[in-house]
Amino acid sequence: MIDLEHSPLGGSGANRWLKCAGSFLKHRENLKNDAHEEIESEYAQIGTASHELSAKCVIDQREPFEFIGEEFDGYKVGFEGGIDPDAVAVYVEECVRLSTLAGPNDSVLVEETIHLPEIHPLLKGTVDYGLYSKAHGLFLRDYKNGEGIGVSATGNPQLLYYAFLFVMKFPWLKASSADTRVSLGIVQPNFYGIFEEPDVWETTLGHVLDWGNDILLPKMHYLVSQKGYASQDFRSGEHCQFCPVMLECPVLTKAFETYADQSEDFIEMLTDQELSELYAKREDARRFMKALETVTFHRMVGGAEIPSGKLVAK
Repeated sequence: MIDLEHSPLGGSGANRWLKCAGSFLKHRENLKNDAHEEIESEYAQIGTASHELSAKCVIDQREPFEFIGEEFDGYKVGFEGGIDPDAVAVYVEECVRLSTLAGPNDSVLVEETIHLPEIHPLLKGTVDYGLYSKAHGLFLRDYKNGEGIGVSATGNPQLLYYAFLFVMKFPWLKASSADTRVSLGIVQPNFYGIFEEPDVWETTLGHVLDWGNDILLPKMHYLVSQKGYASQDFRSGEHCQFCPVMLECPVLTKAFETYADQSEDFIEMLTDQELSELYAKREDARRFMKALETVTFHRMVGGAEIPSGKLVAK
């Protein structure tokens, strides 16, 4: 079983809490008060199962198609509603290609969780695939099984976080030349297509260390030093997608209430400028609605009675 990270300042959420301090501060408060409701979507569960399969393929040097019909975390390979072996094969092929660059004394990581509490108690992340080759440089590849939103590698905070972890895990690597090649890539075949190349961004070891020491760690230290939070700590955007406190976010809540309070007649009376200001809040309102539907469904499946909700078999 893959050891997934469970740090509120872990790599998987870096893109969110680096932009929105409130998401971490409110999440921390909920955790301390034992008021956090952990909800994992079906998409996330299938993603975890797909990672399990890909790791086994890379480690055992096998093809995903060899596992058709087998179950990983309750999802069958090659069956409807299960793991798509074609998508996993794209990622496995990329990892196998990079593995040919590894020398006898080089370092390879496959689904390895790195925790460096000596640097920061919450500095933790799971590297899908990592390789350091003395001859070729450092390579990281992150597998995204989702198809809803494409993720770019260029300047990606999650990839930079993992690269920083990789470098700091090996003291001798940290002392390497600042010009050492660092190749960061995202493989997302269910979004970009199984015939598309992985999205890869090339940078340097010096940039990774500068980002980690000048941006990542100061932000982490700042966040853990805060005693509370204010409304201005919350920032909305695409990073809200996997936020654990969306229903308690003042920005999203206000956007939803603004839309819910308006009638069609009122909207038709707005000036173009007023309409533009209202229209600009639509994505935040949608994010709140999606979170509301997810939590309601999750509780009803768990047996809660919510009169305004209804479960429909599918």
